[in-house]
Amino acid sequence: MFQCNYCKNHFQSIAVLNKHQKNDKRCLDIQFQNSPDSEVRRSSLEDVKNGENSCKYCSRSFSGQKGLSCHNAVCPEKHKQEIQMIRDEYEKRIEDLRGVIVSMTKREKQYKEDITKCQDLLLKTSQNLDHLMDQHIEETYCKE
Repeated sequence: MFQCNYCKNHFQSIAVLNKHQKNDKRCLDIQFQNSPDSEVRRSSLEDVKNGENSCKYCSRSFSGQKGLSCHNAVCPEKHKQEIQMIRDEYEKRIEDLRGVIVSMTKREKQYKEDITKCQDLLLKTSQNLDHLMDQHIEETYCKE
């Protein structure tokens, strides 16, 4: 186990400890308080405090761009917002398609009504034609 000299946290590897000392905001605060003359630590801490490397989704601050980039890949707030944007987009598409369905249903109803009218008109025309033919046959062949 490796212990941080600043915040006294324990880590399983030196690499994790080094990363912690470069990126952890609380540890950077302690480092800055313990050695205010260190320009490198001061600039890293100022970047964190100024939000130059802050996550725009959850506002978590990082001392460097690399830490922010790694965080962006796993930020739960970012993923929640992305999922919500996708959900909103699909809900809008679904609503648009519902509108299309309603419109097409109205058209179908109108087409059915038009077909019924045409069938009625065709039936009446056929009946009129039958009547006219009967009348013509009667006038032409049944004269006495």
